[in-house]
Amino acid sequence: MALRALSAWLKRRLAAADVDAARAEARAAEARLRDAIDAIPEGVVFLDAEGRYVLWNRRYAEIYHRSADLFRPGARLSDTLREGVRRGDYPDAVGREGAWLATRVARLAAANGERHEQQLADGRWLMIEERKTSDGGTIGLRVDITDLKHQAKALEAALNQAEAAQRAKDDFLADMSHELRTPLNGVVGLSAALEETALDPRQAELVAGLRGAAGELQRLIAGLVDYDGSEPSQPSAAWVSRTAKRSFRVLAADDNPTNRKVIELML
Repeated sequence: MALRALSAWLKRRLAAADVDAARAEARAAEARLRDAIDAIPEGVVFLDAEGRYVLWNRRYAEIYHRSADLFRPGARLSDTLREGVRRGDYPDAVGREGAWLATRVARLAAANGERHEQQLADGRWLMIEERKTSDGGTIGLRVDITDLKHQAKALEAALNQAEAAQRAKDDFLADMSHELRTPLNGVVGLSAALEETALDPRQAELVAGLRGAAGELQRLIAGLVDYDGSEPSQPSAAWVSRTAKRSFRVLAADDNPTNRKVIELML
């Protein structure tokens, strides 16, 4: 009898020891898992099939520090979101709390991996991605993209500034071109009018040189400024010589003493 009792006692002790060992091993595995997810630089959260908290890492709690007091195993993330809206944790929800919460809960339920952004009350921006696990639960990832948002905003400002500078440059070149073309038109017109008078060979050569130089200036101005066809009516030297009355119409539009003199000569 004593031997049988001792044998039964030993079996119970061994069984208890096995259970204790299994529990110790489970605790060690859980600790290793906790250490592993805490080492992840992004926020990570695990939910069960009912959307209740199972596990989250340190970074997740840091990101949502205004709501961290609500995190506990078994609590629903949707309830945390609802309380966060009430506390004003999500600027995008202000004034449209019900619609914002409905959209967010629907995305959480779908957990299809679709990424979306979320702004927090402290000014930070997050990229959120949620996917279903094999047991029907959800794993969620939170990436802080605040620096990227600031860089994008700075880049946009730089692009706007560059566009403004380009517009100012275009306006300057257009004004400069107009200021250059106005007296140049007078030179072209005067040389054309002079060419119609009685000239000796030397004078005719000088007038031809003058018109050639004026034509070269016109080509330089046209190459300096791209008008996209906005000033197709500016006269060239050859054009002026062929159509004097059309030159008259162009020159008459210019409030310039030289061009008025050209008009007088033509008349």
